[in-house]
Amino acid sequence: MSMTTYDANKYNLVYSMFNQYMFSEAKMNIIQIKKYYVRDPLTNNNEAIHSLLNLIKDKEISEITRSSVELVCSEAGSTDTEVLKIADSIFAIKHYTRDQVLDFKNSMKKICFRVACEDAEKQFSDDPVKFTEAIRSYEYKSNHDDIMTVKTLGELDITDMMEDYLGNGLRSSQDFINNSFPIGGYIGSQLVMVVGAPGAGKSLFLMEEALSFLDQGKRVHYLAMGDLSELDMIIRMSAMKFKIPLTEVSMNIPAYKEKLEQTYGDLLKITCLPSSTLTPKQYRDYMMDNLEMFDVALVDYDSNFKTEGEQMYKEGGVIYDFLTEVTRQSKRIFVAAQPKQAYWNSEFLPLDSAGESSRKQHIVDMIITIGKNPNAKLRLGNISIVKNRRGVTDLSHRFIGANSGNLVTCSEINYSGLKTTTNKRSLSVADIQLLQDEADKVEASVHVG
Repeated sequence: MSMTTYDANKYNLVYSMFNQYMFSEAKMNIIQIKKYYVRDPLTNNNEAIHSLLNLIKDKEISEITRSSVELVCSEAGSTDTEVLKIADSIFAIKHYTRDQVLDFKNSMKKICFRVACEDAEKQFSDDPVKFTEAIRSYEYKSNHDDIMTVKTLGELDITDMMEDYLGNGLRSSQDFINNSFPIGGYIGSQLVMVVGAPGAGKSLFLMEEALSFLDQGKRVHYLAMGDLSELDMIIRMSAMKFKIPLTEVSMNIPAYKEKLEQTYGDLLKITCLPSSTLTPKQYRDYMMDNLEMFDVALVDYDSNFKTEGEQMYKEGGVIYDFLTEVTRQSKRIFVAAQPKQAYWNSEFLPLDSAGESSRKQHIVDMIITIGKNPNAKLRLGNISIVKNRRGVTDLSHRFIGANSGNLVTCSEINYSGLKTTTNKRSLSVADIQLLQDEADKVEASVHVG
């Protein structure tokens, strides 16, 4: 017998009650829940549903096994096919996260209030005052275990923990960053803050990282808030991907857009918004509702979130609290941030350079800073790791900004020579590589000598 979406939602709600974040709350309100399913004409004769609700009423979650679910459904008269389908549904939802079952939890609360209203209406249909008092006195029993879950060592799933920790070592575009981790790349569930002054290259760094992640087959979402448009994104990412000058891409944008699309397909998703359009909560909610859409998210940049008049979003690091909720779903998020103005012309940005809030420095797992040489004619600077909760810190390297936008590793010899040059000509990735090869030869001859 086919079910409507409405019917399916009623059944899925019962299945969701076996989730670890739903079970105890369902048990505490089971009388109201059972009344609802008995009174509903679509479910009042469904013995499997009533048997499952009795299982919640009579058992603890640790006693709920697939065998016990299949047994009560079979005894209730379900066919073998129906039994398997019910068990599959229950044990799929059973492992949902707290945020993934939030809609189910809200639905469970609503049906309990509906029953309370019906009971009050039957008892006090002729007395509006007592009816209102009965409704006000009804108390839905909430469970706070979904906020603070206590587990023994034996209850911790080391397989899931290690899978999240390793995360296949998502490789950076910068080798020195990969070498800072024990697994050769960014560890799973990381929140990374990228700090750089205006024009230092933090957006270029994020885009180059995005391309590296795309090359590894990851689904990437890039949120640009401020002055970057979708056209800017196409031009910059095409130039960086194919290592050609930005001016060359600008001469034939449609062709490079098509080439970029052929390379990555639907792996890359872009959102460009004006500053102060999106709140951190709206961003969190959208990403939590679309977890299957991305593996890595990049936010450019934090100060351009809408604050809704609450300075806590910035001053208290609440933005990063919201983002952490998303990274806990085995996602990685990279966020660009401005440094304090005193560091805008610094080649090296230390840990305390991030502007607005020291609290956000404590929340994030990793901080990468990008400093620029204010006097050089070319784009020169330092990329540094100043915090790394799960790897090596206090690492940095020099870079040259190529005419494609790529931030290319540069030796100290080249850096020293280029920062005093008066030559304004832009360098391609190939030009920089030739310079680096020459520097390597000089360094090798010094060692031989």
